[in-house]
Amino acid sequence: MALSRDGAPPLEERVRFVALESTLILHQAAETLLRLCLAHWEDARCPWFEMAKLRQPGVFPKKIAQILRSLDSDETIDELLRIVSWSADQKVIEAGLTWRVEGGWERHREGLRELVRHCCRVIQEGADLYNAGKHGLAILPSEKGVSIDDGEVIAVKGPSLTVIERTLHDGDPRWAKVTHWVKYQESIAITALIASAVRSLWECGKHRRVGGGDLKRLRFFDKRDLDRIHRFDTGSGIVVSTMSELLFDLKHPMFSSSQHEV
Repeated sequence: MALSRDGAPPLEERVRFVALESTLILHQAAETLLRLCLAHWEDARCPWFEMAKLRQPGVFPKKIAQILRSLDSDETIDELLRIVSWSADQKVIEAGLTWRVEGGWERHREGLRELVRHCCRVIQEGADLYNAGKHGLAILPSEKGVSIDDGEVIAVKGPSLTVIERTLHDGDPRWAKVTHWVKYQESIAITALIASAVRSLWECGKHRRVGGGDLKRLRFFDKRDLDRIHRFDTGSGIVVSTMSELLFDLKHPMFSSSQHEV
């Protein structure tokens, strides 16, 4: 790696590094928040036992799918508010917080809802990429671009991460080279929000179970903040985040029986 005069790597190398690390850290943060929420769900008697149960094969992904399906219901968002914000009662929360903004209660509810939704999607859609990084498999950071019809239909370019993933093609498993375009600024900003949610959850859990939690440190979540974060590096038109290139397609002519006739 070439270094600049001040000893720092060139900008291109730094962007590739941040693109990879911010993606992996975002996934770790999202998984941490969701596991802690599930461990405290419905005022579980022993969160550590609940956390251990999530280690069983397939349990955590199923729980994430359940949260995502029910996230628009009042029951689910009320449970999340109780876990992360102490109470689902507007008067109780506002009595202990210092923020006062117009429509703050609904903005807080929707902000927390969308943050958890984003975390669930990170887990569901980025598992292969995260596992490749966690287990030391090959991840290729690069700057890639693709366009269709001179960019009139689809155009995307920027920092990307390419990994080999197992996909389904016509119902059959296939290996594919998948490129994920990364919005590292968005990842970093959302990771900071997730960290504040974990801190709020910790204060609520401490106060509820042993006392002494500082409820004045609870974070106010605003959906408008999330909307601004999602607009980082977002252009107009169709948004493309991944591209899959099928490998070893058994229907390719090179695999047909006629190619092997003597």
